[in-house]
Amino acid sequence: MRKQPRVMQSATRRGFTLIELLVVMAIISILISLLLPAVQQAREAARRTQCRNNLKQYGIALHSFHDLYTKLPYFDRTQPAGDGYFYADSWMGIDLLPFMEADNIYQKESSITPDSFVYTDWYAVGNDITGINLSFSRCPSSAQADEFMIRLPAVLGIPDGDFGAMTYAFSCGNLLAPWCADHSGQDENNPTATPPGGNYKADWNGVPESGTKSGYLVPPDEAEIGPFMRHRAVNLVQIKDGTSNTICMGEATGGIDWPMCHGRNCGDSDIYPDITLLGRPYYTAEYGWSWAIPGDSDYSTNGLLLTNGMASTFWTFNRNPVIDNHMGVADDLGDTTEGSGRHWGEVIRDCSNIEHVVGNFRSPHTGGGFFLMCDGSVQWFGEGMHDIPRRALGTINGGEIFNMGEVVD
Repeated sequence: MRKQPRVMQSATRRGFTLIELLVVMAIISILISLLLPAVQQAREAARRTQCRNNLKQYGIALHSFHDLYTKLPYFDRTQPAGDGYFYADSWMGIDLLPFMEADNIYQKESSITPDSFVYTDWYAVGNDITGINLSFSRCPSSAQADEFMIRLPAVLGIPDGDFGAMTYAFSCGNLLAPWCADHSGQDENNPTATPPGGNYKADWNGVPESGTKSGYLVPPDEAEIGPFMRHRAVNLVQIKDGTSNTICMGEATGGIDWPMCHGRNCGDSDIYPDITLLGRPYYTAEYGWSWAIPGDSDYSTNGLLLTNGMASTFWTFNRNPVIDNHMGVADDLGDTTEGSGRHWGEVIRDCSNIEHVVGNFRSPHTGGGFFLMCDGSVQWFGEGMHDIPRRALGTINGGEIFNMGEVVD
């Protein structure tokens, strides 16, 4: 039987036409445009959760500190500058490190300067410590850089350096003058100084108070103070307004979106230009976890115009531009001539000086921000909150009466 040959027909392959390709690309683009916002929202939700958890971690640290020392930490402790004023000696951001699973950093510095956490010592330890990025000190939603450079005053004799960012601040209450110390500059000066001074030392982390002090030069309004102030430590029992009704901490982001201005009613026209040539058009509200000293206007030419780790509920949440934190009357920016600035004795630092101002809480989240209450809970407060409840939330003994449910968004 003869087999007939099978005719093989070649298959004709037809590619996609240009129109088909364009249609597919259009469909993919539409899908991406629909899915991308959802992905971004999911990422921001995760960042917000972490931002909230960071404050929760600070709350646990504050209560652990209180359990050990029967008081909350001082915001900072002062030491006399020798000219009747004070420099900061330590601050709570450092004191809380052992309670924030960062005892290795605390001990590393302590091995260099045992039992002394003076700011200049922190400068001297180098950026291998001060430049560390601590995950709990920075809200991941913030656009602020992980590190920023500070041009230190030449008088310190220490090179400029990078500092790890901090985007949370401690509450000084409804107060504009948190820098006052409860004693005069001479109370801590050397007894042989002229005029003669004393040897007063505040109680500090288990070390009892010693020496004598003259008392407040101008006492602050006790109805306006918050849980943290210079040279004052608060016991939770002293929070008469209730720990659940009192803000301990809040968000305080920085970066290019948060310019700084000076004055209680400053506006866009009062934004500080960045004359230090750090690559920014103006000074921005930022500070480091190892840096909390208020910016001094007479150091502005050295790039030391900063906010710090304290904020007041006096100001509207998310106020922009951000009020600067400074310890004295501002001189003309950049004026370093003789007779101007703190070093020439023209700046008076006491609680009666209305120019003693402190910055505002600010959040990278739209519409409000997260706040740690003194009971350890974390709340969301809207930026449009009325002045009365907002300021009441900052005080520890204001005696205000309000319903928390009415102010929580």
